[in-house]
Amino acid sequence: MRRFDCESQGMTNQKIVMYDSPEAATYRTNISGWIASTGQFWGNDEHMARWSGCTHMTCACGKVFDKRTLRCDSCQAKASMEKYYALPMVEWDGVTPVCTFDDDRYFFSEEEVLDWMADQDPETAEVRLVLCEPGRLGYVSEDNWADDLPEDGELPGAVQMALDALNEAIKNAPTVCWWAGKQRINVEPLWAQLKADQAKEQDSSKAEREQEI
Repeated sequence: MRRFDCESQGMTNQKIVMYDSPEAATYRTNISGWIASTGQFWGNDEHMARWSGCTHMTCACGKVFDKRTLRCDSCQAKASMEKYYALPMVEWDGVTPVCTFDDDRYFFSEEEVLDWMADQDPETAEVRLVLCEPGRLGYVSEDNWADDLPEDGELPGAVQMALDALNEAIKNAPTVCWWAGKQRINVEPLWAQLKADQAKEQDSSKAEREQEI
């Protein structure tokens, strides 16, 4: 067992000061700063102390809002609208899945979209739909075992072959999920189609009633 002494630690000429000696801590000083209502000490950071201790803030428009959101509801709705209409618009092929903007409602057919739109008021509803982008499985990298391998080490041949085969299978695998994309679709043709379908349905119902008379 290695012996510990001052000489072995290069402390031969260093003055020894013990932990409980008055020389180890000669005085205590008071520290000033900002303390939030939660009791957290933030030093000179007044902003963080106030943010941490408050529940509500004043929006740029003057309205009061919950600090857990970025802004008040009306300003948030406006910002969301501006963000949506800043996206490039494309025509929908009726096949690629779409979803509502800033929401998690997904549609996988034109029929699903039209059924949903039928419940919306065309005069007041803001139907904002974006094309979805395919989600795929991520490749597996040998870096996953970097901590297990020696420096400049390589995976065993059999493991490397299995890894290459796995990544090839992942490459050829179909889409596993869909994510909201960055292109909004033109919804006017959908409104027109819905209107035509509803008119056709009304005509059909009218014809049935006339036959019953």
